[in-house]
Amino acid sequence: MFNKIIFIIFLLLPLALLAKNDLQRVDSHRQQIIISRINQSTSAINTICCDFEQTKFLSLLDDKLESSGKMYFKQPQNLKWEYVNPYKYVFIISESKVSIRSMQGVEEIDVRSSRLFQEIVNIMVNSVTGKCLSDDSYFDIAMYDSDKALVARLIPRKKEVKRIFNVITLYFDKETFMLSKVEMEEENGDLTRISLKNVEVNVHVDDKVFSLD
Repeated sequence: MFNKIIFIIFLLLPLALLAKNDLQRVDSHRQQIIISRINQSTSAINTICCDFEQTKFLSLLDDKLESSGKMYFKQPQNLKWEYVNPYKYVFIISESKVSIRSMQGVEEIDVRSSRLFQEIVNIMVNSVTGKCLSDDSYFDIAMYDSDKALVARLIPRKKEVKRIFNVITLYFDKETFMLSKVEMEEENGDLTRISLKNVEVNVHVDDKVFSLD
């Protein structure tokens, strides 16, 4: 069961290699300024509603998997990924519970049953809000500047997470400081990329959104 859930999360979490020739590493002083601006922008976020496009690149196969859907976030820790194309699939984090609806039926998991699962859920939620930039116990962080985005490259520090992820890369809009794309590289070499589209912030999101009922 646990391995199945980890595989599902890999489908939800995005990753890719940095195009280093397009990025300029910023110094520590500017890095702190950028992180402060991102924190200032995201601290006012109560809800997020958006579309997403996901591409997963498989290292062992010369192939990629593409999908799309809707994402909803609501403070303090409610997150929903709803796949609508090419298949129907729902993944919900609500407080300490994960709920999944697929063609195989409905499953519910208590996040507190596994420390690793807790770590991954925290990464998912904190990546959406950008809060992971403020916790150096989880990652070594390096900020980069490019023509189109501010980029944070996060290297996991905790051994449990390092066994799964090599690097997590967050892209922030240079004008709004909002997250626009998340990329991750898994330990096995697979890459997943998720781009957020049509983002709406602080719109009404009913609590029922985070229920499978």
